Amino acid sequence: MREIVVTDGGTGIGFAVASALLARGDRVAVTGRREQASREAAKNPGARLGG
Repeated sequence: MREIVVTDGGTGIGFAVASALLARGDRVAVTGRREQASREAAKNPGARLGG
């Protein structure tokens, strides 16, 4: 297990990367410019893959 920080991980490619890392069992911290998007990503990792 690795501990990884993904910048701008609330949407898009950053979100997809964070979700993939979580699926592999890594611990992931997500940062981003839009607080609401980051909070939503934290609540539902993997829910918006591809979007």
